[in-house]
Amino acid sequence: MICKLTTLVLVASALLPAQTVETIGGMNSSPTGSNRAKANLFAVDTSVIMIDFEMYLDVPGPETLTFFAYRHHSRSGTAPLEWTIPVTVTGGTGPQWVSTGPIAIPLIAGNHYAIGCSWTGGVTYYYSTNGAAMSFGTWQRAHTLTNPVPATLNIPASVDAARYYQRFTTVPTNSVVNVGTGCSANPAPPRLVAAGDFPINATQTVDLVDASPSSLGVFAMAIGPTLPVPLPVFGCDIWLDINAMATLATTTDAAGYSNFALSVPNNPALSGSQYSLQALVLGTTVELTNAIDFSIN
Repeated sequence: MICKLTTLVLVASALLPAQTVETIGGMNSSPTGSNRAKANLFAVDTSVIMIDFEMYLDVPGPETLTFFAYRHHSRSGTAPLEWTIPVTVTGGTGPQWVSTGPIAIPLIAGNHYAIGCSWTGGVTYYYSTNGAAMSFGTWQRAHTLTNPVPATLNIPASVDAARYYQRFTTVPTNSVVNVGTGCSANPAPPRLVAAGDFPINATQTVDLVDASPSSLGVFAMAIGPTLPVPLPVFGCDIWLDINAMATLATTTDAAGYSNFALSVPNNPALSGSQYSLQALVLGTTVELTNAIDFSIN
């Protein structure tokens, strides 16, 4: 019986994706404050699933900590609150890692996430200026917020250099993968960014960012993944199979932004099916975004 159990454990371990555990920040500074929230902002360039998030804190007594994340498609701008998780702790045991417990939060490539924790009482938190590169992206700046955290976060272009002491456990995911780069005569090429993954019986937003303002845009979706080699058109790369494509016209706003909502039907047979997305913008010149490969989960 023991041999069979050991075999099952080994098989299960082999099937699980490899976990990455990494920290940012340190204990160089240790201020204490009440009714506040602290977060690090990350630019995510590789999609992962965050299965645990921890902050290093000294909680003196009973406290409800609220872990949270904001998401925005760009480095600056208004980010809505994506999720919060309250965790009750007894405190009084000194500085230590405090965890959300098991979670499954997708961090999708192309987005910026402000991830942190808020509290009411006098909690000691820690930070340093150590580290910037993470397996899933790069640290951008720190944020100090009030408790409870607001519904939206204004992300300024400036930098707060504190790296709050945080630990992340993530696993890789191929549910959303960015392919190639945008093409434009402008300094910043347009980007296509998925707001999240694509579960069955749900609607997900896809953002068109940094395109020419007040211009015609066309979202295109094809069945199956992107081409192994792109088709060159107007000096840009088309990554979609044009023989299996649906399109939706849109108009960018004065900031060069638009979006569309993609609804996934309540059909379990779609699970695991693959699709690809790309956008074309017709301004003073022709622009193409990066492509996105995604699968239904």
